[in-house]
Amino acid sequence: MQRSNVRRATRKSPTPPLAIYRDRPLRWRDLFLIFIPGALAVLAPFFYGLQRYLYGRAHYGPVAAQTWSQPWFALAAVALIPLIVLALRRVRRARRLVILYKQGLGVRWTGGQSHKLLWREIDGLIYNTVENTFLGIPLKTRNRLTILNQSGKSIHIDDRIPELAELTARVKARVYPRLLPQFRAAFQNGDPLYFGPITLHKKQLKFREQEIPWEQVTRLNVVKGLLVVESESSRRIKVAIGKIPNADLLIQLLQEGVQP
Repeated sequence: MQRSNVRRATRKSPTPPLAIYRDRPLRWRDLFLIFIPGALAVLAPFFYGLQRYLYGRAHYGPVAAQTWSQPWFALAAVALIPLIVLALRRVRRARRLVILYKQGLGVRWTGGQSHKLLWREIDGLIYNTVENTFLGIPLKTRNRLTILNQSGKSIHIDDRIPELAELTARVKARVYPRLLPQFRAAFQNGDPLYFGPITLHKKQLKFREQEIPWEQVTRLNVVKGLLVVESESSRRIKVAIGKIPNADLLIQLLQEGVQP
């Protein structure tokens, strides 16, 4: 059985994390599957070219030595390029991780990005599916968690973290119990609540230019990743869940039948 990429905290740690979620850590198999075969692919033509160079120089002069060895040195250089690319990519993947603490979380991601956030600094979460395309051709589909903080910055974590769904659930469990009472109180005070493209007012639900009074809302449903709001006037709002920050809280507020 493969070892989980989630490493639990130990009591010996001075500030123990609750859990560490990481991309594929470096293992011995990477040495045998990537680094050793790659090194052999580079060194074999290099040393053969070196042997040809020394033999040619000793028996036929520098011109022959260079002519005989140059193609093999070039082949070694060509083989070195993918080895460097694969090695860097593998090391970068091994460095990507998310650490959960009692007080907050830390993120180390691609490009040297490093973030540390307290739970109270997180204002929103978006979990969505991103379909990458090339010239209109669908490529790999990825799930992504976006963390919105109070400074307005977004932190994106995709499913290169194998346990992204579990990580998302644990972050929600830390953030949503704090946000939900705030949203309820703000709504009762008459403050608008912004959920991306949807705004909740005390008297109406607004999506772009569409406004539906609460008393006209007849049905709320989630269908195939879409939040669907229907009204007596046959007006209908459809919004992708993946575009709504704190979509779970919005749905909960709507299901509770929030009324002015």
